[in-house]
Amino acid sequence: MKESYLGKVSLFFGLSLLFLSGCSSAPVRVEIPNAPVTDEKKASILEENLGSAGYYFMVLNFKLVDDVKTVNRLNRIGARLAHYTERPNIVYKYFIIDSKYRNAFSMPDGYIFFTNSLIKTLGDDEKIAAVMAHEIAHITHKHALQSYERLKGYNPLRSILGEDVFRVATELGYNQAYELQADQTSLRYLYRAGYDPQSAFNVLGDLKKIEEEDEKMFKEDQAQKDKKAEKIERKFLDTHPYSENRIVNVRNYLEQVYKEEKVLYKPEDFNF
Repeated sequence: MKESYLGKVSLFFGLSLLFLSGCSSAPVRVEIPNAPVTDEKKASILEENLGSAGYYFMVLNFKLVDDVKTVNRLNRIGARLAHYTERPNIVYKYFIIDSKYRNAFSMPDGYIFFTNSLIKTLGDDEKIAAVMAHEIAHITHKHALQSYERLKGYNPLRSILGEDVFRVATELGYNQAYELQADQTSLRYLYRAGYDPQSAFNVLGDLKKIEEEDEKMFKEDQAQKDKKAEKIERKFLDTHPYSENRIVNVRNYLEQVYKEEKVLYKPEDFNF
């Protein structure tokens, strides 16, 4: 599979953007207050199976970067965030995909993927934490699990295809409620972990330029590919259009987070 299959999969899974009332309407605030259910257990067997199937699909179809230093950096940031979530005992696992497109997405059982170009673009830990908190929130809310069960129906005897898991993971942006929940919950995780939730707002502010640049690269790549590849990749091109609505909602929700949450982070709790 060619690199640009990941094309416009999702910028954040996240960097996926909502249409709350249609792209031409004025930005409005939509409140989705439901927090993830507190669960001290590890992932369920179904989550483990979905995550494993999705991971092997990624291994077989994409080039993963063997960058120990950067993976350790992601693990350090992720451990700090995950410690203050409702599901702290999920084993979060971070992987880097070699791609010029800037994307990140997550799968059940704690699998989180970043492209190396997105990490480079984000630069500092605060912005990486903002993207990661959003992906972790999808996992703590069990968004992909719920989507998969709706797609396939729950049947313990049904074979799990990694391509289906990948499809679910990269199409979550279509669900407005999931995206808004993940945004709001990510702000809480950032604040609890001692990161500035404002970083999430800043990252969203960068998205328009990122999407415009990736759109241009995508079209240039498509000109060099056959029609079959174009048909496969086209489904990702328009899945996550830029919208002011998501930025407005994050901005409006910040005040509530500052009022209701407190910083729980203690450096001595982490040894890296």
